[in-house]
Amino acid sequence: MLLLAATVLALAAAFATALTGPEVVAVFPSSSSSLKGGTISLPRFDLSIISNGTHALYVANASSTSPTSVGWLGVGHGTAMGDADFLLAWPTVSGSSVNWTLSHRLPNSNALGGHAMPVLASSSAGTSTSTFYTLVPALTTSDSSSPFSSVAFTRLVDPGSTYPTAQGVTNAPLGSGTLDLIYASSSRNPGTPNEGQATFSQHNQPTGVTSLDMSAAYAVAANATSTPPPQTQQAPPPTALGGLAFAIIVPLAILTARFGRERFAWLPPHAALQLLAASMVITTFALAVSQTGNLFADLHQRLGLVLFLLVVLQLLLGYLAHFTLPSALTSCSPSLSRPRPSFARAIHILLGLTILALGWVQIHTGIKKGGEWYRATLGMEEVPRAVRGVFWTLVGLFVLAYVGEWVAAIRRGMRGGKKVAANGEALPLHEAGEGGRKRSRRT
Repeated sequence: MLLLAATVLALAAAFATALTGPEVVAVFPSSSSSLKGGTISLPRFDLSIISNGTHALYVANASSTSPTSVGWLGVGHGTAMGDADFLLAWPTVSGSSVNWTLSHRLPNSNALGGHAMPVLASSSAGTSTSTFYTLVPALTTSDSSSPFSSVAFTRLVDPGSTYPTAQGVTNAPLGSGTLDLIYASSSRNPGTPNEGQATFSQHNQPTGVTSLDMSAAYAVAANATSTPPPQTQQAPPPTALGGLAFAIIVPLAILTARFGRERFAWLPPHAALQLLAASMVITTFALAVSQTGNLFADLHQRLGLVLFLLVVLQLLLGYLAHFTLPSALTSCSPSLSRPRPSFARAIHILLGLTILALGWVQIHTGIKKGGEWYRATLGMEEVPRAVRGVFWTLVGLFVLAYVGEWVAAIRRGMRGGKKVAANGEALPLHEAGEGGRKRSRRT
């Protein structure tokens, strides 16, 4: 495997916090005029991939993190954990020295969407990590007191047919087009230089999807870094529509039904608001799946799927409930007297409140510190604290209004207060339903 000149060349200066032209030339001395690739600035480290057509140099540089604070750095060829070809690197600090371990890994086929600790690709002689990946010591941090951490390695552009892989994994040669990449890192170190015994905790730092144009010329200039191409990042999650639906539209629809039962014809505005909310939720789900793939790899994504299915079910139940008679329990003054509520009507009410509560949980997982929005924006944006404060204020106001009106309605019913027949439910239960249309029920 090619170590090129870098393995024997002791660069005069300590490795700088950015990859420079002379350092690249030291690795590719005979082909520096035909290099392709570039550098991407990620939240926790810069990633450089440079190719001379036969070999590729990878450099992961955490410019503001010392080796003692690095857990592990990871990059994968692919678009998600379920299809990526991984290379993980981590330091082992011993006194003043640092040794780095490289580990070629594949998705965990036993985990949903591969969202679990990647498994070692191979430990057999001839197909192990060291067969295909070679550390470049001259570009790798070896001093534990260094204020930054950098690890560099080379591999063949086309590793050949013996390269360990698995079904569905992206393992094509690097080529000269767009290279899809995923990345992650952690502050928790595996604690051993033995890649076969290493256990990786889940990443606790920003993760994301990006890409690099491997057809772009890499300009080598003395004492200068190459110009990084524009960073490609995953679009922010489509939370605006879904968040608005569960924070404002659905609560308004529920309160319309709660307050309107003895005051006005509540069904038309209730139905209109719920249809609007449902369309927003369905649109949000479709956009999210199109952006992230249907992996449903974390709580936010799985809860989104559950909410999508429940909202569709709730629409059907609401339609069916409209054709059943109201009961004392679901009337403006709830009581346990007869007639008993229809199954569809009772479940529609309970499921509606459950969906709203799950929607609040979904919003929380998206806007909390380090949540879905933070990860989807590659760790570059946190939802402002004021936005989180407004959301929880809206939740509190809804709970107070709903419970307060429900208790007040029970008290009014106990006093025998007169009800308005505007929506039909205020009429005798055996005579009318929500629209004022007279219906009868056998008793």
